[in-house]
Amino acid sequence: MKKQKTFGFIIVVFCLLLLGVIVLVRHSSQAFVDFEITRFNKRKEIIDRDLIRQLKEVLNGEPLLADYRISNHVIHMNSKKDRKTLSYFGSSLLSITDGGLFIIPKELRNQLDSIFTDLEKEQYGEDMPWSEAKLLFPKNRYALVTDLETGLSFNIRRKSGTYHADVQPLTAKDTETMKNIFGGNWSWKRRAIILKVDGRMIAASMNGMPHGAGSIKNNNFPGHFCIHFLGSKVHKSNKVDLAHQLMIAKASGKLDEVIQNSTPEKLITIFLTALKQHDWHMASLTLGFRSSEEIDDVLKVLKTCEDIKSFIIHNNNESEHKLLRTIPITLTWKKKGDTGYKTTKILLTLKKSFLAGEWYIIANSLNRLE
Repeated sequence: MKKQKTFGFIIVVFCLLLLGVIVLVRHSSQAFVDFEITRFNKRKEIIDRDLIRQLKEVLNGEPLLADYRISNHVIHMNSKKDRKTLSYFGSSLLSITDGGLFIIPKELRNQLDSIFTDLEKEQYGEDMPWSEAKLLFPKNRYALVTDLETGLSFNIRRKSGTYHADVQPLTAKDTETMKNIFGGNWSWKRRAIILKVDGRMIAASMNGMPHGAGSIKNNNFPGHFCIHFLGSKVHKSNKVDLAHQLMIAKASGKLDEVIQNSTPEKLITIFLTALKQHDWHMASLTLGFRSSEEIDDVLKVLKTCEDIKSFIIHNNNESEHKLLRTIPITLTWKKKGDTGYKTTKILLTLKKSFLAGEWYIIANSLNRLE
């Protein structure tokens, strides 16, 4: 009887192993697609013959000449024969494996957008307008702030604010966490955050500088700080702040879309705003590189920028071209280690990925920043 049980157990184990091998062999021989959100290192594997067929048809077309660019949306095509890595730009795919740009039909674009949206929904917040956010998050309401980059969270309470929310960390421990998010120093720089209030996840932006009056005792925070929402304004100027709005787009997963739909002038503004905020990843999303190896060299140059005081984007009517623009800018900025600001004139070159595609800045036109 004991021998029969042992023999039966061995048969069950053998069958399970055999089943595993069959599944493994079948999976390894079957083409599949990985969709990746690089910012969160989150992936989703899809085995869809029709989708794979459509992607292959696109990649079998004639590629356009393209520079190397960064995207938060990456597609890995895997099959028994080969593997391709593609950066997704909404209306096109850039092959990181082979080089070359491929235009995507609208139907396929809608499918890819839907997959990425589904993959992102747990990572980002909803871009709720200030008119709604101020009702969901009224004075004296508690909420949880989560920094998008670090994943660190701390508790807050809203104090006041007419054009945006003036808030305070709840305890000394919350203040310590907030300061760690800003690298141990208080700063006016903006950060993309998710605000959790009453179970809702709201895309927002915060600065990291205590100012004004505070009403919570023993929280080690001398004053309050600001949280902005979609369309909210700065109290002093009564104007919408672009840096805060870009961080909100980042927190809602719509930054790529904003960048891809920008005019050359707007793209330069986004790039310089990202530079001022020391958001090197956001800045690099606006650039085109000669190769992946050039990225580190360019980022080294960008990171020498301590602050941007002001900039002027000049008109250059002579540069009007369907696929290429040269735009002069005057930049007043401070380099790390310098005691004062200096004014530099730069001629930026911008390309369009294809006739109906998105603009990007040629990275090596930034050499004057060195």
